[in-house]
Amino acid sequence: SNSPITTPMLDKEKTMDAANSKTGSSKRCCTVIEIQDILCISRPAAYGLIKKKAFRTVFAGGRYLTSKSSFDDWLDGCEAEAKEAHQLK
Repeated sequence: SNSPITTPMLDKEKTMDAANSKTGSSKRCCTVIEIQDILCISRPAAYGLIKKKAFRTVFAGGRYLTSKSSFDDWLDGCEAEAKEAHQLK
C-alpha cells in the first residue's frame, strides 16, 4: 500500500516471542511503547497506526491501550499481505 507509515516485516515467531516477552502473554493490552518496541518503529509511527485505527485502542488513564488480540490480528494480516505481495512478484 501507499501508506506513509512503514513497518518492517518480521519473522512471525520472532515477533510473537517479542510480543509475549514485552507485553506478557497473559496481558490483554499493549501500550504505545510496547507496540513501538515490538515493531521496531518510532513513537510517531506507533501513534500513526493508532490514529489510522489499525487496531482497537482506547485512551484510559492518560495513555493509549491497544487490545493485544486486535494487535495480533492486525500483525497476522500484515504478514498475509506481505506473503501475497511476494507471491505476485
